[in-house]
Amino acid sequence: MVSPYSDNNDDLIFWRLPEIYKGEDDGISIPIILPDNLDMLYQRGGIFSFIAILYIVRRSESEGDAYLHLEAVKHAYKSFPSLARHQDFIGHWQDILKAFQLIHLRVPTSALLVQPDIDIIKKQIESEHFITLRELRPRHPLTHRFEDNETPYKEATIPFND
Repeated sequence: MVSPYSDNNDDLIFWRLPEIYKGEDDGISIPIILPDNLDMLYQRGGIFSFIAILYIVRRSESEGDAYLHLEAVKHAYKSFPSLARHQDFIGHWQDILKAFQLIHLRVPTSALLVQPDIDIIKKQIESEHFITLRELRPRHPLTHRFEDNETPYKEATIPFND
């Protein structure tokens, strides 16, 4: 299924995603090592990166890997605006997100621990710029660290009484 987009023979680079979608650039051309390198797939951005993350979500479900599923679901929500901002998907992003949520909810651990923040996802889809590659994001004025995009999901917390 992923063999046209991956390379098991290369010692370093696993994902070989198309750089063009319908005549336009898709994501940023960066090497993505290891099949489960979710952060680099997210940072690459673009439609094909979201699809690769979706593949990892489904694969981890089929393999019973609850931890990988949880992490892949979080990265899918982070990456979703990269897909939804494209002209082919912008008019249908809410339906696509609902379909993804049905996939998300198939694994109880992920269903209990993470839920999407639709307001943040919508804001990221509608924003003028959505920068996924860390090195291209603005730096914080005091810490000089690259600023993160807002987290488009909420994680469950356990309240402790002091």
